[in-house]
Amino acid sequence: MRLDIKKLLLIILFVAIVAGAGYAIYYFFFRGPAVPAPTEEEETVPTGQLPEAGAGQLPEGAEDAAEQLALPTASSVAKGGLTQVESITPTVTTENATLGGDGMSMQFYNPATGVFGKVLADGTMQNLSDEIFYNVENVTWSKDGTNAILEYPDGSNIVYDFQSKKQVTLPKHWENFAFSPQGDQIAALSMGIDPDNRWLFISDRDGSNAQAIEPLGNNADKVQVDWSPNNQIIATSRTGQAMGIDRQQVLLVGKHGENFPGLTVEGWGFDYKWSTTGDRMVYNVYNTKSNYNPTVWVVDASGNNIGQNRKQIKINTWAEKCTFSNNTTLFCAVPDYLPEGTGLQPSLADNIPDTIYKIDVVTGKKSAIGKPEDAPTIKSLSVSSDGKYIFYVDRATNRINKMRLK
Repeated sequence: MRLDIKKLLLIILFVAIVAGAGYAIYYFFFRGPAVPAPTEEEETVPTGQLPEAGAGQLPEGAEDAAEQLALPTASSVAKGGLTQVESITPTVTTENATLGGDGMSMQFYNPATGVFGKVLADGTMQNLSDEIFYNVENVTWSKDGTNAILEYPDGSNIVYDFQSKKQVTLPKHWENFAFSPQGDQIAALSMGIDPDNRWLFISDRDGSNAQAIEPLGNNADKVQVDWSPNNQIIATSRTGQAMGIDRQQVLLVGKHGENFPGLTVEGWGFDYKWSTTGDRMVYNVYNTKSNYNPTVWVVDASGNNIGQNRKQIKINTWAEKCTFSNNTTLFCAVPDYLPEGTGLQPSLADNIPDTIYKIDVVTGKKSAIGKPEDAPTIKSLSVSSDGKYIFYVDRATNRINKMRLK
């Protein structure tokens, strides 16, 4: 009897040990996480149903991060970043566009119709004349926009007066024209067959009273005719003394043949524009140090001050993409990047977007004022006389656009 009780106790003990071990295995390895009983503020979910989603909320700081990742929006007024622009000639292809004499419009030649016109900042267009001039190759405007010299592919040249509606024919062997500041005279190159009969000259607007200023010989391709606003200089000539690989001397030619000091420039590919009063110029050159890309300089260019206060503006662009709004403020369209050697081959930049910079030519300080939202390659710039708009010609479309400055 005692033996049976002992066996029974052993069996009970064995069963208890096995049950305990099984519960321990379940507890530590198979039991799910404990779920607290719902409080009065919580809503229990009936078995077999999904809970309602409720109102979602972003984690703390996520909203600020989303704003930072959002694409920038274009400003309606130039403030240094992406800026809205508007085409004021949306259906018209233009050539030889220039700021009108009123300072508030752009004048242009329409090669599709042969008509000269102007467009106001609000897009209003007007014909400058009812005359039609087909196949004009180049147009040189007087400063007030009332006269223009039209050059044709066959070498024919005429001066047209948009006020009187009259035209005068100029000799075919005249080329590279510029009007005097008052518009009553012109400067040009007379290209005779014999190099000894090639001259830089000035004449009255109708071609009368021609006066030879300097002989050209075989150097006509080194002379750039551009009458300065102060009426002193009529052309520049890259025929100065040799100065090494990365420097050259440019001569400034007065309308009376004055012997002005030479202008030393740091490189090649020299091109320039006058300031509004003509006492300084902005020019571009390239050299080995710039990887043969154009660099921009400003220098005094009047009388005995020629060559003084020369400073490099640290941008890479061309003078033709710059314009003075007054004698100390310069605006330039600057390519966002340039491949090496673009000074030698400017067409490499024909599809590179530009950002517009404002430059104080006295201090050299510069700042980006706006990047047109349509990412154009800019051909030329003009600033309205009230400083409210920048007008630019898109190189791809030859259409005139405006950007609001204030």
